[in-house]
Amino acid sequence: LFFALSLIPLLFVCLRPGIFQTRAFTGQVNVENTFHSKDVLIILFLFVLTWVISGPFYLVIIQSIVPNAPVSMIDVWKVWVLSSVVSYISSYTLGGIGMLREFSMTLLLNRWFIPPVALIITVMVRLVMTMAGVFWACIEILLIKLFKSFKKCDEASKPWGNSR
Repeated sequence: LFFALSLIPLLFVCLRPGIFQTRAFTGQVNVENTFHSKDVLIILFLFVLTWVISGPFYLVIIQSIVPNAPVSMIDVWKVWVLSSVVSYISSYTLGGIGMLREFSMTLLLNRWFIPPVALIITVMVRLVMTMAGVFWACIEILLIKLFKSFKKCDEASKPWGNSR
């Protein structure tokens, strides 16, 4: 029920994408409609794709802690998606309740593992996610600096600057 209710804003944006181009959002009277339903569907597809791709990585983390893990790939996806949905819904609360993903993941893993092992798996997942976030942020910063240096080199190579 909560998951279905959380999809209502997304459904509204898919049906009425021009809502973000109204005067209430932009402060301008005439705004070009640049936000389309296709954009929302692409974002939704990429969001769901990350959940699908995360399953094998989650299984690798589990198997790095418990080599002969008695859990199947389908069960891993169920645990990952359910705990991600809990995290997604909890982000709507004031300030978000960050530990709900870990709490729900630990509870869901108790079906196959004893609680301390489930907690270790959950902590390992959080550490990997944190390290991945830091890693990709560093990559993005490097790419931004790299593109800025390319732009400076390109502008410097023009004999009269930016004027045409």
